[in-house]
Amino acid sequence: WPIVRPTFTSEVQSNILHFDFSEPVSDVRDIVGGLNARHFAEVNGRVANANMLSSSSTGDLRVFSELVIRDTGSWETSVEANLSIFRSNNEHQLVEVSNLRDIADGQALYSGLFMGDKAFATTAEVVNDIPKIDPLHTFDLSDPLNPVEMSEIEIPGFTTQLIAASEEYLLGIGFSQDAIGQWYRQVALYDIADLSSPSVVTNWVAPDPSSAIWLSDWLNAGNLPFDSETGHLIVPMQDEMGFNWQDNDGAFLFEIETGASAG
Repeated sequence: WPIVRPTFTSEVQSNILHFDFSEPVSDVRDIVGGLNARHFAEVNGRVANANMLSSSSTGDLRVFSELVIRDTGSWETSVEANLSIFRSNNEHQLVEVSNLRDIADGQALYSGLFMGDKAFATTAEVVNDIPKIDPLHTFDLSDPLNPVEMSEIEIPGFTTQLIAASEEYLLGIGFSQDAIGQWYRQVALYDIADLSSPSVVTNWVAPDPSSAIWLSDWLNAGNLPFDSETGHLIVPMQDEMGFNWQDNDGAFLFEIETGASAG
């Protein structure tokens, strides 16, 4: 299972260690005590959470990463969202065999998901530290040596988590902002049967504003409870703080329908 360990250098780099747990471990201390990593990879930029990387059926490692580049003269920063594919060279190293650089022309990376030989990512243009428009990017990874971006589709706001609802449908959970700057929970259902032409089946926006707890969403991507058999999805929310500076915590329960009755 890949373990991500960001290093703190002037140029942010993520070290990915691949361990083999095929043999049973009798004592958890054997894991902590120093199992030898089978493979090692270095990724330029930050790998934000577990949804941003995945192993393919052939053993290749696919990674979404975000690289922040600082101009040492002006101290201005730019962002690159990247997709990289690594393969073992049989010498305990994972070597990059292909990549797509700056997939969103300087937009920040907010979520990613791998489904078989397909991949999805959402990025957002950030204006005054606030993410605005949220493109969903689709990728065909059937040829690992030549990954291809197939399309992108935009919705307002930004997505912090992507969840596979089925082979042909994708859920995007995030936030949308109104004209006066208030944030609302947002859940979008995408039809991804055709990677070259995805579409928004429905886009639900909460009736009341919610405080922006998107950071915890982003860091804990993949942890939202979703039952693919029943289609039930639970999305946490927080009401805006009132005069007593207290948040009201709660959750929305959705029943997601796919297929002919998708919505």
